[in-house]
Amino acid sequence: PRSWKVPETDVEDICRAAFSPKAKITLILKPSEGSQGQGIALARTSTELKKVVGRMMATSAIVQEYIDRPLLLDGRKWDMRIYVLVLPVEREQRLVCYLARQGLVRVCIDPYEKADDRNLHRLTVHLTNYSLSKFSDKFVFNEDPSDAFSGCKRSLSAVPE
Repeated sequence: PRSWKVPETDVEDICRAAFSPKAKITLILKPSEGSQGQGIALARTSTELKKVVGRMMATSAIVQEYIDRPLLLDGRKWDMRIYVLVLPVEREQRLVCYLARQGLVRVCIDPYEKADDRNLHRLTVHLTNYSLSKFSDKFVFNEDPSDAFSGCKRSLSAVPE
């Protein structure tokens, strides 16, 4: 998706590029110093984006077009984490990479709904962050790594099966 970095790109420039009277898109702001979903926000208008950027605690952030038709898993948004160890090779100008055999799939607690003014505040529809999900009454801990059908965290190797 189209992306911008704040403050390197002026918010006014982002608004001109992203928002038009014809297209009703959603942008997602991800603070560079954030973790565990803190500071992530969605905006559907120039006014909303300016407000979110104005109150962000981080010194910089990525602003991206929010994908409104994502690939779903069991009707929910999801992401996958693939882990790679990158090491320099001594006395050579190259790197060596090791790919972990196992990855992680994080699944939203609530079924996906296209972002609109009524559900932007419902982060458990739009964000897969475990740290947000674990506080929900709907949270399910997956104790079986081979179970691809339950829980907010699942092993990557189980999901494609």
